Amino acid sequence: MADRKKLVLGLVRKYARGNALKILDMGCGTGILTRSLLDESHYVASLDCSKQMIEKLEESLKDSPYKTFLGAVLGNVAGTSFSADIFDAIICIGVFQYQLNDDNLLREISRILKKGGFCIFTLPNLLRLNYLLDPFYYFRFLVRTIKRMLLKAMGRDIGTPNALSGEVSDTLPYDKKYFMWELNESLEKQGLRIKEIIGFGYGPFTFWSKQIISDEISVKISNRLDRVTNKVTFLKLFANRWAFVVEKT
Repeated sequence: MADRKKLVLGLVRKYARGNALKILDMGCGTGILTRSLLDESHYVASLDCSKQMIEKLEESLKDSPYKTFLGAVLGNVAGTSFSADIFDAIICIGVFQYQLNDDNLLREISRILKKGGFCIFTLPNLLRLNYLLDPFYYFRFLVRTIKRMLLKAMGRDIGTPNALSGEVSDTLPYDKKYFMWELNESLEKQGLRIKEIIGFGYGPFTFWSKQIISDEISVKISNRLDRVTNKVTFLKLFANRWAFVVEKT
């Protein structure tokens, strides 16, 4: 979580180029990124579907000195109440995997983002390194694939085809995993162009889902692979997650 926060804030600085931006923290949770963005003098609005999360964020900012906080909104990320073309940047971290329809979220991001504005979002990797090294995940993926095929044959709702892990419905959230190129067509359709993809995080290292290396060693291996990924770019194909930076064209 700390590494993800550091990465996202670094990307905001890179693309903000020293300017104070109007930013939406989409899926803000308790506002960890919101507060960090406010610390860097950006104008920040926050959105989450959880009333409890919004209340915690508002409570944490109640006596704060921030003058650029634009307020917290309770709502659906795929259908916000914001006007079109209003934000310079959108931060959407850890949100996509819980959506029933990726296109709906991308359409809303494109609608409320200014032309030339950017969005940073994260996706969890279906082909992450520790999955590829552990036979348990091959077995689990096979079982779930067979189950999905049977449910489809029986005419039962199985949600969006992108939901490759877990049973889903049209009302319950679920946790998806992605191939790196999975959203490319959807991004292009919504007028969004990929500017940068960064892979980050490796491990924990397991066998049959049981951890075989201590947390301390796992972190050291992960940190080393993160550094190597900057030079050996194909390694990001096997990272735990990616941070995408896309621009509205």
